[in-house]
Amino acid sequence: MPRSQEALDTAPTPVGRGEYVVQRGEGLTAIAHAHGCTWQSIWNHPDNAELKAARRNPHVLLPGDRLTLPRPEQKQSGARTGQVNTFQVRGKRVKLVFVVRDALGQPFAGKSYLLEAGSLREEGTTGPDGRIEHVIDPREKTAKLTLWPDQPFYPETLTYSLAVGQLEPIDSLRGLQARLNNLGYTCGDADGVLDGALRVALRAFQRAQGLEETGAPDTATQDKLLEVYGF
Repeated sequence: MPRSQEALDTAPTPVGRGEYVVQRGEGLTAIAHAHGCTWQSIWNHPDNAELKAARRNPHVLLPGDRLTLPRPEQKQSGARTGQVNTFQVRGKRVKLVFVVRDALGQPFAGKSYLLEAGSLREEGTTGPDGRIEHVIDPREKTAKLTLWPDQPFYPETLTYSLAVGQLEPIDSLRGLQARLNNLGYTCGDADGVLDGALRVALRAFQRAQGLEETGAPDTATQDKLLEVYGF
């Protein structure tokens, strides 16, 4: 069966044998942060070899995947009795990277924006390729982007809701939608539904990449999307 048909008719199969079951919206960085370890220690754990071979990228997980979590490292530090001792725990942060494009697939270059994620409020200007990068708390699962397009036929502001963390495999419609959204081909929520908004986004991506404009998640489109997105 062609992979494009699989994306429409069947759900990808979870993999792994660990006790921890990945939930929708979870990414490996957030899971590691919640359990006092690093994502590298989870990804490289010998018991997660099957999942590592299937997913090939630590930032691509499917709800239902199973992980073995390593035991958190314990550190000892001297402290004096009879007085208050202060200990500092260093928190880890992660980089959020995405691209914003217009309806024709062209980057919104040099545009003012406001990014909000939890307590973070960062103003800036998009790069020449429409790229935005910011460091955020790994526990954040959503973010909001307000963009000032400042060009004809667009409203004064555009607002995007971003899902942060988990990225599903390319052969799931949610994984397809998330990648298109992150590249600026807006198709609405990553809900796994092949609706009109997703078909419009697919056609825009296909047009920009010189592919046949089918509006369908065919094999050529999935392969090109993986190439452009990087994983």
